[in-house]
Amino acid sequence: MHNPPFAWLNQMMTAMLGGEVKASAHGGEYGRMAMNIQPGSRCFSYLEKSVQSLNVWMSHGDEVVKLPDEFKAVAMSQQVRSVRVQGTGVR
Repeated sequence: MHNPPFAWLNQMMTAMLGGEVKASAHGGEYGRMAMNIQPGSRCFSYLEKSVQSLNVWMSHGDEVVKLPDEFKAVAMSQQVRSVRVQGTGVR
């Protein structure tokens, strides 16, 4: 199954909806890394319920530092708190 580029979409959506994206304080993430998934996330509902993390390819030097209102982080890495976000309400 092909997934869209999480970092780019996550950062673009965050910036457009009032959140904040900045250069990563850790120098970014590059290469294969574990992405930890929050249980019950609609973004990952296609996965088996037992899946708690995925190995993904990271390639980004920026990170979300402030989420837009009514959004929450549903996946994170060891360095980045919000690799993937989802809305908590209707916009």
